[in-house]
Amino acid sequence: MLALPRPDAAVCMIIPAPLTRKGWLRRTWFVTMRALRRVAYLEDTPHRIALGSAAGILSSTLPIIGQTFLAMILARIARGNVLASIPWSWISNPLTTLPLWYAGYRIGLWFIPGPQQVLSYADLRELGQRVLDSSWSGAFTAMASTLGGILGPLWIGCTVLGLAMAVPGYFLVHSMVVARQARRAARQAAWRP
Repeated sequence: MLALPRPDAAVCMIIPAPLTRKGWLRRTWFVTMRALRRVAYLEDTPHRIALGSAAGILSSTLPIIGQTFLAMILARIARGNVLASIPWSWISNPLTTLPLWYAGYRIGLWFIPGPQQVLSYADLRELGQRVLDSSWSGAFTAMASTLGGILGPLWIGCTVLGLAMAVPGYFLVHSMVVARQARRAARQAAWRP
């Protein structure tokens, strides 16, 4: 019996997938919708899924690195579904981070008493020039004084913005999961003899 040679698995892995004509925005939209659809199809109570989603939405606005891990921790503390928090924490991405943080900064200025000066792009450019032109201690002092005036309003505003997005998000996801589970129960009842 003549044995044909089998193709090597390593050789098969280097063949690239064919290029598609779909744009990156369309692919991103598809991946996002697939992730959110999977949240709706999780097997858990609607309350726990919605609570996990709200934790993800809240953490997405906070000005930190590692928002996904924070979303998972918040969902765990709130006894929500940890998997439901993950895709919602991706609201903050390279395209939306700066607008979210700037909106949080402006909202935070409303909550800080006293007159507040809004930093403009020219102010930030001037601060960067001062940092470059000064010594280490002068640069540290300039950065600390400016960041001290920015971080307080930024954290307060981002937290308020996150709560303002998470509360309606909870109710939206809850109603979406209830409707999906009701459709599934009706479909299962129709197929049962």
